[in-house]
Amino acid sequence: MLRVHKLIIGITNSVKSKLIIIIFIIIVFTVSIINLFILPSIKQEIYQEKKIQMKRIVDSSVGILQHYYELAQKGKISQEEAQYNAKHIIKESTYGPKKKKYLWILNFDSQIIIHPFKPKLNGNKLNDLIKITDIPLKFMDINNKSKTFFLTDESQATSVANELDESFQQIMVTLKEQVYAYMDYKWQYYDDQTKVEPKMAYVTAFKPWKWILGTGIYVNEVEQRVKEIRNRIILILFCIMTLIGIVVYFLTDHFLSPIITASNFASNIAKGNFDIELPQCKTDDEIGNLLTSLDKMQEQLYSHINQLNETNKELKHEKNKLQKYLNVSQIIFLIINKDKEVELINQKGCEILGYNREEIIGKKWIDNFVSEKEKGELKKECKKVMSQKSKVIDYYENKIINKDGEEIIMAWHNTSLYNEQGEFQGVLSSGIDITERKLLKEELEYNQLQAEFFANLSHELKTPLNLIFSALQMLNLYRKNNLNSNNNKSCGKYIDVINQNGYRLLRLVNNLVDITKIDSNSFTLNLQNCDIVNLIKDITYSVEDYIKHKDCILEFNSNISEVITACDPFNIERIMLNLLSNAIKFTDVGDQISVNMYKDDEDIFVSVKDTGIGIPKDKQKIIFKRFGQADKSFTRNSEGSGIGLAIVELLVKMHNGEITVNSEYQKGSEFIIKLPINVIEEDKKISSNNYFHSAEELIDRIDVEFSDIYDL
Repeated sequence: MLRVHKLIIGITNSVKSKLIIIIFIIIVFTVSIINLFILPSIKQEIYQEKKIQMKRIVDSSVGILQHYYELAQKGKISQEEAQYNAKHIIKESTYGPKKKKYLWILNFDSQIIIHPFKPKLNGNKLNDLIKITDIPLKFMDINNKSKTFFLTDESQATSVANELDESFQQIMVTLKEQVYAYMDYKWQYYDDQTKVEPKMAYVTAFKPWKWILGTGIYVNEVEQRVKEIRNRIILILFCIMTLIGIVVYFLTDHFLSPIITASNFASNIAKGNFDIELPQCKTDDEIGNLLTSLDKMQEQLYSHINQLNETNKELKHEKNKLQKYLNVSQIIFLIINKDKEVELINQKGCEILGYNREEIIGKKWIDNFVSEKEKGELKKECKKVMSQKSKVIDYYENKIINKDGEEIIMAWHNTSLYNEQGEFQGVLSSGIDITERKLLKEELEYNQLQAEFFANLSHELKTPLNLIFSALQMLNLYRKNNLNSNNNKSCGKYIDVINQNGYRLLRLVNNLVDITKIDSNSFTLNLQNCDIVNLIKDITYSVEDYIKHKDCILEFNSNISEVITACDPFNIERIMLNLLSNAIKFTDVGDQISVNMYKDDEDIFVSVKDTGIGIPKDKQKIIFKRFGQADKSFTRNSEGSGIGLAIVELLVKMHNGEITVNSEYQKGSEFIIKLPINVIEEDKKISSNNYFHSAEELIDRIDVEFSDIYDL
């Protein structure tokens, strides 16, 4: 199939072949026009001609009948003699090729008077034809309703007679309305008794004798004549087009010869063969001008190519120099084209990645050399840059992966590349390995956070211990002096101080123990199928008295009544109490704290929002880090160790969830927890009411989490 396709393409590539195809198409088109429009018109004209011919013959025969009728009327001959002579003349009035066409006569009673070639029919009525079994007859009435009679079975006699009589009556009705009529029917084809063909007849009535005179022609004679005319037209057309084709072929051969020469010459030039000479053309026409222009073009191209070769040598030399400079540089130089593929990389880049240049060039940079965590975001940004929807980022840091799978932190400076037309072509990036510097910086920051934490921890331990010892000293003083019961109120105050600071120490120890367990992978969740909506609701309202004590407003809002999901109720409570204690800690009197719940198809969301002091933008990234605090001074308004939110984030992640913060300084904060909705295999639904074993136990846990808030 492929070879045939190539052969067809090869044949149609030449101008001569295309001209031949055009001539062939013209022939086919012309023949189609003849068949669709001209021949039908010719056919109608032939039919009309035949109708006129039949009418003329029948009308002439009617004149003969009229002549003998008038002789009988004048008494010159009897009516019998007149009819006899008229029938004799009609019988002998055959015409057409081989005298096979004839006229026939019926009377008004459907009796056949004259049938020149079938004398057996004479004297019979149409409904008596069934008695003549050797004549197959097909008849079509004037309404074009086909009736077929094969007169070979006497059992059909009655029905056939009725059909013939009905048709004759219709003919009579027509002739009463007009003098003549055309009718279509089928009749035995000449002498062939096995063949029945359609006929068209012209009939007229001779009323003085009550005769019907008619003649007919076979339709296939018209079709045959049309076919002969069509064949003749096609033959003439073919001869004319063949002659035109021969003339065009030789003329094009004469005129195309120089063009073919020019084409071969241009092909050689395209292949880089400039040694070929173009033959001289003696004509001054367009073809001669074309050959002259091609000759000049050859000289100019040869000159330009020599200049380009010299320029390329210089550029190659400069490129080699530049490559040497790039290779000795300690900076990665990288060009990424519009298809996000590496187009150029220097030796330093190959060394850092651990690949040779051939393994890098042509590869997708982001797909093959960027860390998995950063691919998605970098692809989005790269797509915007490549589509010119945003400018290239001047500086950014990211991690790349070398051949050994190690992560390398790079700092990149980028610039866009454009061609002479100002079209964007790609990005030039220069990068340095800052892995050691970054790790050192992170280590210093971590050490600094640790130092701050331990300094803060000593403060956190020292403050409650001092308060406890002070309270104990006052109690001892009361005991030694045997103070009366009027000082019970003061004693109760000091006991509360001891309790609160004991809770602070317990909370601090619990956090330290838990974060140590998480680091050592020994901390596990007790997942249960739980209605988390009611759980969060009950936890929220359990701290209502603490919030009212500070004259703040607490709200719980949820557009869902129940969601069963797998979670650890104890640690969900711990997460919520930590967020609520922070909200209380960093709000003023009259501020509002709201807990909101909503969900989508896969996750449920818990929002803890307040209208307190908020968190500065530069501090929002560190509050979830261990030892990280928005206010690190010892004179800050609210106490805390700096590991509460770090534990909250770890507990949320252990639930396969996420926690984010939205905050604006001096306007408030919102912490949003997203947890996946899933159910563990053991379908054990535990309500939050069953989870809280006793009011005292719940109060103790709240007192521990809220122990940093001194004014409660």
